[in-house]
This record gives sequence, structure tokens and C-alpha cells, in this order.
Amino acid sequence: MRIDSRTNIAVIGVGGIGSNLVGSIASALSTGA
Repeated sequence: MRIDSRTNIAVIGVGGIGSNLVGSIASALSTGA
């Protein structure tokens, strides 16, 4: 697993509540910026 700025956000979300939400938002922001 690579460590990118967007992946970092997703990883942080996994360690907290609503990981799916954070990951989804981060993914949407990084891809649909």
C-alpha cells in the first residue's frame, strides 16, 4: 500500500469512526477535484 496525501486521509479515517465516509469523501475529492 502506497502512502499518498489522499491515501493518508483514507488511512486516518480507517483508524476512526466513519472510515467509509472519510475514505469516500477523500476519494471523491482526489478524483473529482
